[in-house]
Amino acid sequence: MLEQAANLSSSPVGRALQHIQAHHAYKKDNERGWIAICKKLVEPDIGADLRPRFFKTRHHLLNKITEDVIAEHMDGNLYMSQNTFWIPHRKVDNIRQLRALYVDLDCYNMGIEPKQASAMLKPLIKQGAFPMPNRITFSGQGLVLTWDIEPAAYRELPLWQTLIHYLVNVLKPYGSDVHATDAARVFRVDGSTNYKNDSQVQVEYVHSQRQTLQWWQERYLPTLPSTIAAPKKEKKAASNKGTTAKAVISNKKTTAKAVGFYNVYKLHFDRKNDLLKLIEMRNGDMPQCREYALFLYRYWDCDFTKDPEVALENTLELNTRLNPPLTEREVLISTLSAEKAWLKKLDAKEREKARLILNVLPNGMELRYPDAGYNYSNAKLIEILHITSEEQRHLSTIIGKAEKSRRATEKRREKGIQTRKSYLQEQHGKTTDKLDQLREALLKNPLASGDELAEMLGVTKPRISQLRNKL
Repeated sequence: MLEQAANLSSSPVGRALQHIQAHHAYKKDNERGWIAICKKLVEPDIGADLRPRFFKTRHHLLNKITEDVIAEHMDGNLYMSQNTFWIPHRKVDNIRQLRALYVDLDCYNMGIEPKQASAMLKPLIKQGAFPMPNRITFSGQGLVLTWDIEPAAYRELPLWQTLIHYLVNVLKPYGSDVHATDAARVFRVDGSTNYKNDSQVQVEYVHSQRQTLQWWQERYLPTLPSTIAAPKKEKKAASNKGTTAKAVISNKKTTAKAVGFYNVYKLHFDRKNDLLKLIEMRNGDMPQCREYALFLYRYWDCDFTKDPEVALENTLELNTRLNPPLTEREVLISTLSAEKAWLKKLDAKEREKARLILNVLPNGMELRYPDAGYNYSNAKLIEILHITSEEQRHLSTIIGKAEKSRRATEKRREKGIQTRKSYLQEQHGKTTDKLDQLREALLKNPLASGDELAEMLGVTKPRISQLRNKL
């Protein structure tokens, strides 16, 4: 289906280096992020069934990754991060730049061979479901599709994740892995070996075009909220059949799900960042709410990582920032229900069951839960985390009605809209002027009709009646 570009090197180490550079090398000012190079270790005494046990991870800047560096790791299961990090710690919270969109296809679970799955992509691309990927990685038993993007900042993670969610749903019939969708994900590198079937990883290089996240959003998810920043005007790129894609054929069900996913993910994204900000402002001092803070973090982090084990690891790391921290056992006990609730969100039956629950508010309004899991209001979060009015000024979304009103007023002032007091004073001055004009007009024309007076003063006839009542 796709033309395979000739590799610059035939050696596994050379191919691995080429793969890393093709993925991450873009502009010199974008080479500062840390890239995770991981090796999956195995226990040598398990016999033929070599089951990987854990990752050994090293972080490098792109200009420091050489064949010698890769050779140190290149003895089997070698992986690289798809995005870069601010610090040498592979974690979603540390994302510096989003570099690509990707989908892991476990096509073998659907009884489809990798080459066959690759050929099946052509009709989907022709229909406009998604553009041609930049690279197709034959990872052993499945495929990894990679679309390079213009580097995007961490704040664009909700849009990025929604696009990943869209691609995973479109490719679900071909075995897309819903658990391999987090921004800190690593995938196998060209030339490495997959020990599961003792096959060498191979990469097909298709094209080198990059698009912005907004380009993707406009073509494939046009119904997302308009608050997403519009892309800057770009020069018209040269035509490339690998990246020219028709707008996706309208699928209301798919796009509606994407909008719902974006809204929930964006909310959790903002709330999680607010929680981290709150802990930072308090220097880790979270009296009477340490357990709640860790519980909420673990619940929201499950949504980001799609990996309960990683979410727990991150929660334990966050616990070390508290003053004083809980014991590991206390963290496990107080946050266990967070993971259980997140797993319920993945269960279609549990989600449907949650939507049937009817909650009657004090004002008599009937409200159904939008989904399984925990659905906290801002008022509830402010209560359980004891967030003060002053602290709310520094948060983005966990705010009360008073702070929301204050920000709305502040925005009105920035736009030059007057305060109510000055507005009323101005209107009073205008009315006084019109009353003076009306008195003068009546003195000169005592028999003038309402229509004539309205024409003289440049107002409507009903306004003349109002002014006469004030005389």
